[in-house]
Amino acid sequence: MTDIRSIVVFGASGNIGAAIVPSLLSAGLSVTVATRPGSSASFSSGVKVATTDYSQESLTSLLQNIDAVVSVVGPQGYTSQHAIIDAATVSGVKYFIPSEFGLDYTDPRIFNILPLFKVKNEVLEHLKRKEKEGLSWTGIVTGLWLDWGLPFGMFDVDLNAHKATIWDGGNTKFRVANVRDIAEAVTSLVLNPQVRQQASNTIVHISSLETTQNEVLEAAEKATGAKFDVTHIESQTVWSDLQDKAARGDAGAIREVLTGSTVSKQIPSQIDEKADKWNALLLNGKKEETVEETVKRIVKGDGPQGKWVTQNSS
Repeated sequence: MTDIRSIVVFGASGNIGAAIVPSLLSAGLSVTVATRPGSSASFSSGVKVATTDYSQESLTSLLQNIDAVVSVVGPQGYTSQHAIIDAATVSGVKYFIPSEFGLDYTDPRIFNILPLFKVKNEVLEHLKRKEKEGLSWTGIVTGLWLDWGLPFGMFDVDLNAHKATIWDGGNTKFRVANVRDIAEAVTSLVLNPQVRQQASNTIVHISSLETTQNEVLEAAEKATGAKFDVTHIESQTVWSDLQDKAARGDAGAIREVLTGSTVSKQIPSQIDEKADKWNALLLNGKKEETVEETVKRIVKGDGPQGKWVTQNSS
């Protein structure tokens, strides 16, 4: 595989994009971020900014002489990736990383739990059809993002309210990713042709650490110095109702389904040993951060959102 030097990032101002763009820049790559007309997003020096209205003419012009595309668009932008893929193929782009970075919906146990997975799968199938036209791709499965999601109450451990809802006893093991490691994995794929060859036209799995809900709760209590109010639930009593609400677009239910699919006994970990191979290749074999180290870092303000402040702080 040839070297990649120029990259366009779609969704660069979002949760992962804010980490991926600096990582790509620090690797010496030429990075262009695509923005919509009227966007007020700002980026660090060294980044080229290009505006597109997502028409085929606009996208094809933008992607001329570009080696790779990294898409980190949010759910509202998933369907726009079809147009980006078409333009990338016409423009001669050789490599595409779609906006995956979540649960492994290629696992049949996961596919039907949320409607958005059908949309993501349609993007994946579109990429597969473009392989014969010279476009290679890699999807990255990460599980939920611990350092990004925990401040928002993901994993049902609320740092702000000092409350937790523990599923099925809290001892189910699961793997999660931290945002810094996701950025490093993307950069490794772009920089290393040999690794990219192994990951070409397939889904890869990475994880930052393996933990349990009880371990997250213990780390949260230690980092905040507070005793949490804990409620216990059994997934079998709430799962069906949550899925029904999530299918109707209830945002709270969607978050709970994502959490439950990770921490409960309903769906065992989708990542497990699959991540071991790719961690070694994409994360350069670095030592995993412990859950205690991650939670402490979040509370100290070194998470993706920056400073985190409890309701009780002055």
